Amino acid sequence: MQLTKLEKIGIVSSILIAVGEDVLAKHVDLQLLEEEFGPIVNSATEKECGEATLSVLNKMIASLLEDKG
Repeated sequence: MQLTKLEKIGIVSSILIAVGEDVLAKHVDLQLLEEEFGPIVNSATEKECGEATLSVLNKMIASLLEDKG
């Protein structure tokens, strides 16, 4: 399964929201994430971010269904 950078950022953002910044900061350099992801997120529209989130969700579901058999 190939994911775009924006889709990958969506996954990381969802995990960040779910576990919290304090927990993730113990495992990841949040400043580095901001430096790398910031320009990509800032140049994307809200619609593009939403579409990327739905796209990665659809890809993951399709992949899980393929692996079912």
